[in-house]
Amino acid sequence: MNQSFNAHSSYQTSLFLRSQFNWNQEEVFVLSLNSQLRLIALDLIFRGCIDHCPFHPRDIFFKLIERKASQFIISHNHPTGEALPSEQDLSLTKNLFQLSELMMIPLIDHIILSNESYYSFAEKKKLSFKTKK
Repeated sequence: MNQSFNAHSSYQTSLFLRSQFNWNQEEVFVLSLNSQLRLIALDLIFRGCIDHCPFHPRDIFFKLIERKASQFIISHNHPTGEALPSEQDLSLTKNLFQLSELMMIPLIDHIILSNESYYSFAEKKKLSFKTKK
């Protein structure tokens, strides 16, 4: 792992992550970052099967607190499909974003990788969720 990596762009981060994934099954990684976007740690949070990867958000925040992260990026792969978010991906990202605000450890991107492309919630400006009042 390259701990001198800086997550200054979604594209750059997707290239860095591409070699980390096992492309036979879905995996979820969290990148713990310092305040200058420098990588503190890259942790595999969960390894699923070919088309889904269930995990709990507490697993992510446990790692973030353990790593003393200032902010973070979540990433997972779609080994058999396109790099477009599913309804479950959208819901999970919304929940993680809201939890990150409460925990004061900002979620700065969620990157989905497929074999040929990537989808960045930050690039698509999909990381601002309105909370219900």
